[in-house]
Amino acid sequence: MLAACSETPAQPASPTPPIVTPPAVAAPSLACPAPVSVTSPSGAPFPVPYPPATVTGGTAPTTLTCAPPSGSTFQVGSTAVTCTVTDQAGRTATCGFSVTVTAPPSLTRTRFLAFGDSITWGEDGRNSSTIVAASTLRPRVQLPSADTYPGALSALLAARYTAQSPTILNAGKPGEAVTDPATFPRYVSYTSSRAYDVVLLMEGANDLPAHGFSEIIGGLDQMIRDAQSRGMKVLLATLPPQNPDGSDPLDRGVEASSVAPFNDQVRALAASKGIPLVDVYQAFNGQLSLIGSDGLHPTAAGYHLIADTFFAAIKQNLEAPATPQVARPVQGRGREAGSPAPRTSHAR
Repeated sequence: MLAACSETPAQPASPTPPIVTPPAVAAPSLACPAPVSVTSPSGAPFPVPYPPATVTGGTAPTTLTCAPPSGSTFQVGSTAVTCTVTDQAGRTATCGFSVTVTAPPSLTRTRFLAFGDSITWGEDGRNSSTIVAASTLRPRVQLPSADTYPGALSALLAARYTAQSPTILNAGKPGEAVTDPATFPRYVSYTSSRAYDVVLLMEGANDLPAHGFSEIIGGLDQMIRDAQSRGMKVLLATLPPQNPDGSDPLDRGVEASSVAPFNDQVRALAASKGIPLVDVYQAFNGQLSLIGSDGLHPTAAGYHLIADTFFAAIKQNLEAPATPQVARPVQGRGREAGSPAPRTSHAR
């Protein structure tokens, strides 16, 4: 008898794995840095580095170029920078921003004559550290040049007008009065030299109250007319306040009550002559702590305040207007001699 044959059941076929399509890689995109602004200290073309543009997307490796490249020497003005990224698939993206190089501010006139009495000279309000009899005039002591108002003003001008070399002559003379017969000839000895463009005029404290305001104002007016006849600019200053309660035995602030009404006459003179007023009295704003122990001469901080006040007037009246910046496109411009080739980077 034949044995029954058993058949092995067929195994089911393995399923075919699905075909997975890799996701499409987005085209590259590019984000440029914010506009860059720098000041050229000398006013000449200036090298400017800038941050790189940011690449996203694209098939690696990507190539980034910017023109002009970072670190190039840029002309004064605004220059358009264009950046381009190209990925392995040949797709590109661009962006742009500006690099602005500004020249430092400049003055229309740079040669200053600071004319006046011991306050212009920079007399120390303590006069001397030596205590002497109240009936004795003590030796005059000048503060270090940097703490006189002309010295402090010189530093302010040098720091702002870096492409120029402004100069200030301290022509202060202790004890001088506007009405002294020798004062105007001394003044003319400077103005007639043609060595100065601007007079910084602050004087009259030694005239109060022995002479009427009209005589003092007449002397200041004569100085202004002389300078203007020579093509010079004049900045006229009011006097700082005085302290009638100074701690010094030789308190010299006894004319404190005359200062404010005299300064009203100085303001009127400046207005009548059409010249800038440097209102030192107003700048002190009653702060008698800025007047030395002799009641007349400012402290070092007071002299610096006077310098700040003149500096503000100079900026307002003698600073050249800024030149408007116009963006220059990079297209069509050849690379300057000596400038580096466009930067290439690979973002992965």
